[in-house]
Amino acid sequence: MTIKAGATVLRLARRLGTLTPGLLRSLRTASNLPVAWNRMPDFALGRAPLSAVTDTARLSDLGRVAQNVGTVARNTSTGDALVLMM
Repeated sequence: MTIKAGATVLRLARRLGTLTPGLLRSLRTASNLPVAWNRMPDFALGRAPLSAVTDTARLSDLGRVAQNVGTVARNTSTGDALVLMM
C-alpha cells in the first residue's frame, strides 16, 4: 500500500511540476529499466524469474523511492508530501 501511495504522489507531483530537478533525474534513471521482452512469456508462465526479464536491483531502487514518498504522505498528508518534494 505504501508503494502504491508513493507512486500516486509521485505521479501527482510530476503532473503539477513540483518535482525537484534532482529527484526527477533520479526517477528517470531508476525507471529506465531494460526489459527482455522475449523472456516475458516465460516469466508470465512462471518458468523464469523476474531477474531474467529486467534489472531487479534498479526496480527495487524505484520501489524504495515510491515507498519513501508513500511513508511521507502517510505521516503528513498528500498535499504536504507534494509541497515537500518542491
